[in-house]
Amino acid sequence: MEGGEVPAPDVVVVGGGVIGCSVAYHLRGLGLSTLVLESGQMGGQATRAAAGMLAPLTESRGPGPFLELGLRSLAMFEPLADALREESGVDVELRRSGLLLLALDAAEERDLRERLAWLRELDAGVRWLTPTEVRELEPLATEAVCGALFVPREGHISSTRWLDALALAARRRGVQMREGCPVIGVLADGGRATGVLTAEGPVSCGHVVIAAGAWAGLLAGNLGIRVPVFPVRGQVLALRGRPVSGVILFGRPGYVVSKPDGSVIVGATEDEVGFDNRVTAGGMLQLLEVVPAIAPALAGAQFLRAWAGLRPASADLLPVIGPAPGLEGVTLAGGHYRNGILLSPVTGALVAKLIAQGEMDPMLGPLNPARFANAPNSADARPTSLA
Repeated sequence: MEGGEVPAPDVVVVGGGVIGCSVAYHLRGLGLSTLVLESGQMGGQATRAAAGMLAPLTESRGPGPFLELGLRSLAMFEPLADALREESGVDVELRRSGLLLLALDAAEERDLRERLAWLRELDAGVRWLTPTEVRELEPLATEAVCGALFVPREGHISSTRWLDALALAARRRGVQMREGCPVIGVLADGGRATGVLTAEGPVSCGHVVIAAGAWAGLLAGNLGIRVPVFPVRGQVLALRGRPVSGVILFGRPGYVVSKPDGSVIVGATEDEVGFDNRVTAGGMLQLLEVVPAIAPALAGAQFLRAWAGLRPASADLLPVIGPAPGLEGVTLAGGHYRNGILLSPVTGALVAKLIAQGEMDPMLGPLNPARFANAPNSADARPTSLA
C-alpha cells in the first residue's frame, strides 16, 4: 500500500459499550478485521452504570423471545469469562450468588406463586421460601417479607471489569478502537453501506454494525431506517456497610447486590428524560427508600457514590438485532434496555456469525429490526410498560 495507508477494516462497529465490544471480540475471533468507533469513552453510558445483574428468569414475565435469549446467554458466561481471563488477565468477578425475589405483601405473594409454576419448568432449582427460610438464607432481608422465590442460577458480574476484559481481549486479538470519535452517518453506494462518516472524516469498510446504545435509533433514523429505540435513564448508588450474604435481594422497590469489593449496589430508577444522564435528588430519594423496604439493616451504611446511565429501550422492550431493512451491509445490535450485560455474550456471538458466515440464527427472528418497518421512529415510540 502506498504511503503506509491503513487498509479498510472488514467491519466498523459503531459504539464501544459492552454490546459493541462483544460484537468486535467475536468478529475478530471469526477472522474479520474490526474497528470500533466510540463517541466518548468505552462503555461510558449504560455499561458503566449497570449493576451487572444476570437474571433472565427474574426479568421475565413468562416464556418468550427474551427469556430464550437470556438463558442462552447466561449459559455462555462461565466459558467466556474463563477465556477472557486467559486473554486479558482480568477477573470479571462472576458470581452465581442466587437471587431472592421477595414478596412484600399478599398480592405479591400470589403473583410470585403463580410464576413458580412456569419457572420450575425451566429451572427445577427454583423454589418457594417461607419468611423464616428467607431470613435464614439472608438475615438482612426485611422482617416484613411474606416469602420469596429463590432462583439459584442467577447472579451478577462486575460490569466495568466485564467491559474492560472484552475490550482488552478484543484489542489483543487485533481489534482497533478509537475513543472520542463520533459517527455522524453511514456512507452508501447503490443501496449498500461502504463505510461511515466520522467527525474526523470518512472510514471505508465492508460492513457496519450499529451498536450505539440509546443513540441507535437516531443514527438509524438518519439512514431512513425506522428503529424505535430511546433512552431510559437509570440511577444507581453504592453503599459500604454491613455486607449482605451475597444473595441478590430483588423486590418491587428495587434491588440490593453485594459486590466482592465490599460495596453494596442499590438500584435502580427508570425515567424518560431524553439524553440527560445526570444524577438527581429525586432519584436518590427513590433509591434510598429501597433500603428500608427490603434490607433495613443497611440503613446505617456509609454512602459511597451515585451514578446514572442511559439504557436503550425499544418500543416492545425486546432487543433489536439483525440486518438493517433497506440497506445492505448494515447490522443493528441494540435495544437491550436493562439487560445489556446479560445479553452481551449471545449478541456478540450471533451478530458475528451473521456477518462472517451469513448464518441467521432462528433466535434472531423475533428480534429482527424489520418488525418496526411501519413503526414511528425513536422520538415518538414508547413501550406500553417499563415493568
